[in-house]
Amino acid sequence: MNEIGYSPKNLHFDKEGRNKLITGIEKISNAVKSTLGPSGQTVLIESPHHTHGITVTKDGVTVAKSVDLLDPVENLAVRMMKEAADRTATLAGDGTTTAIVITEALVKEGERLINYKINKTEVLRDLVRNTKDIVSQLEKMSKAVTKGRLRDVATISSNNDTHIGGIISKVYKGVGKNGIVTVDRSQTSDTHFETTYGLKIDRGFSSNIFITDQKKDECIFDDVHILVSDAEISNVLQIEKILAPIIKEQEASYYCTVLDKCCQHVGSQ
Repeated sequence: MNEIGYSPKNLHFDKEGRNKLITGIEKISNAVKSTLGPSGQTVLIESPHHTHGITVTKDGVTVAKSVDLLDPVENLAVRMMKEAADRTATLAGDGTTTAIVITEALVKEGERLINYKINKTEVLRDLVRNTKDIVSQLEKMSKAVTKGRLRDVATISSNNDTHIGGIISKVYKGVGKNGIVTVDRSQTSDTHFETTYGLKIDRGFSSNIFITDQKKDECIFDDVHILVSDAEISNVLQIEKILAPIIKEQEASYYCTVLDKCCQHVGSQ
């Protein structure tokens, strides 16, 4: 039992620390890159959230999210790779496996070339500069997605299954560029899609702390302010400027109510 109030840390420096980080990157990369490409392999993941406790997938970001290592330093590298993959999926919608593979290659090449004589800050600046040049070239090489190309890309993403690829292309044609597509398990043996017009709003509370009625397991508020945000709010300090005038307004209302009750009491005297 830790009575001091802090968690002890293992310290690793220089080559020893870098080697552990690289080992963690290699492990998650080996698990993810086996799914790369139209002929990529499927991965079996032990998962309590799916049928029979097993998930069968070839989605890179799903595989990456399932990897956790016992070694804390190696797992630190895994966490960084997960964040990179998740950010890629959010911004681009695809390319998570490629991002992890490229990251592994950059790290290994950097470890091979960088030594104590090289200015690491300059290397980082060169990487940023080269990244901008590469992105510029990719933008010039990019081609608009036509209906036929959309079907081809969807088919490749479906392990060359033309039926699934056709369904995916129809879905994206239907919802348009800014539409939302979600994947769910079918209740039958058929693969199908449904289109719903309108806005998607997730229901329910994200934490049990929001429950106001413990017996009914409900969260009910009357006459409340509603904040709509497109980003996750993990710390109340992120919205303190928004909350400040609301708190002052509630405090003023409370004092008015107390004062009113006091006046009524005095009047009854």
